[in-house]
Amino acid sequence: MSAVTSTSASAFRWGLVQVSLSGVLWGTAGLASELLNDATGAHPLVLGAWRAAGAAVILLVILVALRQLRPAIDLLRRHPLTVVGAGICTGLYQTLYFQGVAWAGVTVATVVSLGIGPVVATVVEAIAQRRRPSWLSLGVVAVALTGLLLAASAGGHGAGGTRPVEGVLISAAAGIAFGSATLIGRAPAQHAAALPLTTVTTTVSAFPASLLALIPVATQGAAVVPAQTAGQWGGIIYLAAGTMALAYLSLYAGLKHVPGSAALVATLLEPVTAAFAAFVLLGERIGATGWIGTALILFAVVGLSFEAPPADEEDPVRERLPDPAGEERVPVATGPIPRADGDPLGG
Repeated sequence: MSAVTSTSASAFRWGLVQVSLSGVLWGTAGLASELLNDATGAHPLVLGAWRAAGAAVILLVILVALRQLRPAIDLLRRHPLTVVGAGICTGLYQTLYFQGVAWAGVTVATVVSLGIGPVVATVVEAIAQRRRPSWLSLGVVAVALTGLLLAASAGGHGAGGTRPVEGVLISAAAGIAFGSATLIGRAPAQHAAALPLTTVTTTVSAFPASLLALIPVATQGAAVVPAQTAGQWGGIIYLAAGTMALAYLSLYAGLKHVPGSAALVATLLEPVTAAFAAFVLLGERIGATGWIGTALILFAVVGLSFEAPPADEEDPVRERLPDPAGEERVPVATGPIPRADGDPLGG
């Protein structure tokens, strides 16, 4: 294996670790939200809006402190469609998923919203690259989705909601939004630093999340301020800083080296973490089915590390980035340099 290939494989595996960390952090969000909802009675959409807005404020403060505001502005100016699109899809995913839970139940919403993302991403990438996905990729997705179904169904939240058909549809929309956010966000993640990209997309996501939160406020009289005590505010800060700011920072850092389809499989660690956290902190039984599902998801994530790292792949939503001098950036050949007589140097 050449030094370049070895470096690519190492970066690919490190990217998987970073994306997996995002899934672990998101897995704690459900438990934290549930505890906050029990303590405050806050509407889930209101909590989601505070989570996104709080994360945006935290990231903006860090961005200014590290003097990275200019790269963020340049990123938004040069690639407004991809950056804003990723942010809007992120905000829509959160709110649509919460509504899917209310209408179809936690199990159905989790399986549909998280399960549809890897499938859509695999198909989109295969079409963009004009080649069939490898058998390893297809096997990993199949194993991961089977594990997701088993883990979610064993969580003890299997009761359906009040509007199951609409719940399935809106959960599917949430999954498409999440998959789209990952695929769209991967393009700027190849060239932009993770902090400016995360700050811009998170700030954008706060707008649709806040607008949708106004619906229960206006129609149900939901409280705008979801916390009263210091402990409750601490929970909201954790949701914003840990499960949003740090999680998406880790996601975009990993997307620099990991394809969108592989990243979406790795994020299936979310229900695994949620089940384990409920087992440790709340004493909820997981059961044999849940443990089997957890093992399958972990097996699928480990299997991703054996996938060949993406080399010179065409990103399905990648933009051509301009050179600082104003000229279009041209791909550089990595093979032997030809001599004037046609013989390659070092060949």
